[in-house]
Amino acid sequence: MFTNMLVVSDQVQEAHKKIGIEIDNSPQKLRIISSKKQEISFYNNKEKSVFHLISGEIELRSTNSNLIVLNVYAPAIIGLSSIFTSNDLFYINTVTDVELISIPMSELIDIANKKNLWIYISTIMSHYLDICYLRDSILYQDSVYNVIKNHLEILWRFKRDKLDEISVFDFILNRTPVSRSSLNKVLKDLVSGGYIKMNRGKLVEMNKLPSGY
Repeated sequence: MFTNMLVVSDQVQEAHKKIGIEIDNSPQKLRIISSKKQEISFYNNKEKSVFHLISGEIELRSTNSNLIVLNVYAPAIIGLSSIFTSNDLFYINTVTDVELISIPMSELIDIANKKNLWIYISTIMSHYLDICYLRDSILYQDSVYNVIKNHLEILWRFKRDKLDEISVFDFILNRTPVSRSSLNKVLKDLVSGGYIKMNRGKLVEMNKLPSGY
């Protein structure tokens, strides 16, 4: 299940590409160059925007809790979840230096109607919905340990160079309501039991985690 969160099918990639081309060619496009750790709103002059992430990595964060809902890597389309609503549920936080192009949501809707692009928009939205469903199934568990265990298993699937950059504490605390004290206790017990090894807060080794705690 966790592997699917990191995989983008050819069909989804093609949909991102098709919509990205339309955004890039729009006369209403706005190019955005941003450094890391910057917040970007989905609104421009009170009008909702949709983004084509051309390069870099961003986080979608909840406007209510500031928790990370999803990490998105270029190339990708961002902002379709509220295409027909006025809900302001997320904002963008840049993880790396990024380049984006935005256009008004109303412009994308007009383009989609004229060029019959709704199949591509539906494909992208369906992919994001699948990820959010998997995220919720991981987050809403019957114990704090299972939440931590699931996130450790997701983290361990990252490539080594990425693991070397990510603090285990930041990764879990920024995505879940788990307290720092609870997380610290579970991690210490997992280290003591020989299930994981950590170095300066980074995960360097992990064996099969116990099903219960």
